[in-house]
Amino acid sequence: MSTLKNNCNFIFLIILIFLLNTITSCKLNSNENKQSSSRLTAYKLIDTDHADDAILMLEDELENNDQTFIERSESLFTLSSAYASKAGIRIDTLIPLITELKQMFKIQKQLKESQNKIEEKRRQVSASTNQTLGTDSDLIMESFSLLLTEQTLSLKIFSQVPIIQSQSLPYLTHSVRLLEELITYNPLPQYGIYKVILQTILLKSKIVEFQSDPEIEKKMSSCTLDIFKTSELIDIISENTIAIYSALSISNPSSREKNDISIINIIKSSQKIRETIIQNKMDKVLNLKVLNQILRQYKLDKLVACE
Repeated sequence: MSTLKNNCNFIFLIILIFLLNTITSCKLNSNENKQSSSRLTAYKLIDTDHADDAILMLEDELENNDQTFIERSESLFTLSSAYASKAGIRIDTLIPLITELKQMFKIQKQLKESQNKIEEKRRQVSASTNQTLGTDSDLIMESFSLLLTEQTLSLKIFSQVPIIQSQSLPYLTHSVRLLEELITYNPLPQYGIYKVILQTILLKSKIVEFQSDPEIEKKMSSCTLDIFKTSELIDIISENTIAIYSALSISNPSSREKNDISIINIIKSSQKIRETIIQNKMDKVLNLKVLNQILRQYKLDKLVACE
């Protein structure tokens, strides 16, 4: 009788655990479906030009702190997309740029492999005097060709990046900050690619802010370089470019070493440019040369103070 009672208690316990698991599973599935549905609703709101409503809904969800790791990642990405939409940028319009950026990553990978082959060939040549240099020359030409292709594609991507109006820059800036938070939280390559493009749009749009007067060249003889505005532009370019290289390392990990070197060079170059500007300010001849380049080549008239 005691054994029967124990068996009944055991069976009851199993049934209870099963019921609790079922209830919990249903609750989790319900929450997941709710989260997925809300993000779908957010995208529909964005697509119908109701980004503000999508932002309110997503920010409310993120503040509740009851999302899973994946759900929070998706919510942050959707929220970033909503702010980008307010800046006039739609994800679907960036697909061609994303495709070309991925193509550039493939070329970079091939370039790295080619450079590794060159180094290996050189080691072989230095180890044996019987080795010929023909293959080595072919590899160098292959590497040079890939490098040119990479640079051409980079310029093409930059030229295709849209420019947004100055009043939209705060929305895009916040979109990029959300992506930075997302990448810190969940560093997936696709998030890195999206950030590279948005950061490039931000950089290009901010540079355009320093252009306004097409007649500035006629005033050049009575102009001097505005050191404060020039320093501001240097900071904008260096900070955004560093951010772009950092995002590139996330989206294309094989390029991390190259990107780290680029970041170091940017920091050094920025400092050198500042020193040169100060020198040019004191040297009228150099000042005019710098002004000539800034105005004629880059059209950055807002760096110039004219009488």
